[in-house]
Amino acid sequence: MRVSFVLSIAAAVGAVPFGGGPLGGGFLAPLSNEAVAAPESAPAAAPTGGLRGFQARLEAETVRILGAEVAGEMKARLAARGTSLWACVSVREWQRQVLAEAPSLARAVEVCVRRSEVLWREAGVTDALTDPIPQMASVHAMQRGLVRLLVQLGVPSTPPPPSLTAPRAAPAAPGARPANVAMSIAPTPLPRRGTAVPAAAPATPALSPVQLAAYADTLDRETLRILTPEVVGPVLAGLTSHRSALRAATTVKAWREALVAAHPSLAKAAAVLERRTEVLREQHGVRDAYASDATQRAAVRGLTAGLDRLLKQFGR
Repeated sequence: MRVSFVLSIAAAVGAVPFGGGPLGGGFLAPLSNEAVAAPESAPAAAPTGGLRGFQARLEAETVRILGAEVAGEMKARLAARGTSLWACVSVREWQRQVLAEAPSLARAVEVCVRRSEVLWREAGVTDALTDPIPQMASVHAMQRGLVRLLVQLGVPSTPPPPSLTAPRAAPAAPGARPANVAMSIAPTPLPRRGTAVPAAAPATPALSPVQLAAYADTLDRETLRILTPEVVGPVLAGLTSHRSALRAATTVKAWREALVAAHPSLAKAAAVLERRTEVLREQHGVRDAYASDATQRAAVRGLTAGLDRLLKQFGR
């Protein structure tokens, strides 16, 4: 009854609901001829709200903030680290990897992080910024901004993965019948009788991406602290020659074995670092199991980052 009364008044004064949503979420605006006959050549407005609007604004802010800071040799180093930056699962992890290549950007990158928090509140999205999806959305927006800036400076960088650039299907017109897509999908062949069907590997997203990023940061510092006194004489040459094997490791055990292979004198330090990966996981409140892919990858990232920083001190 109440809705009918409001609609009758709107019809009497020549007004229509406006504001995107039910009557309770918008307001009444007069229906003008200009609104009906908008020129087709008018450019579409950039999104200002929601997840896409947040990403567009954060990308532009990243270009603006970093524009006056990115220069010199850091451009090539940031471009070379593009794949790792796209793979970050949290803002703090992205920040740590950027600063590993360009420590002088510490203040500017922190400003970008703070802007992401402000823009997220302004976007009006109900999800918490610390949730995994908002964290990855923030990382992708800032990395897009960094890549745009590097391209403007004449340094090509790693493009986003195909999953971030794949075109989305256009929304169907109101009232349009859904296309019959069943005939365009090839049927899945059934396995022959007696053939074992391999089980699909279950997806294991990180349960605590923020804690894992802090965990990796601490391991970065611990690796630098523990290995610094050990790098003497032929140890430096061994680490340099085994750097590719250390970077290719996917588990803490594999990384420890590669470190010992670099030089046998590092066996004790390798055991200490392996133990630190277990203790620091508990101290940082990581909910993912120690043997999980997320924890192992974060641990190896931290260990490798600390070793890279150590080798850079020796010009390697």
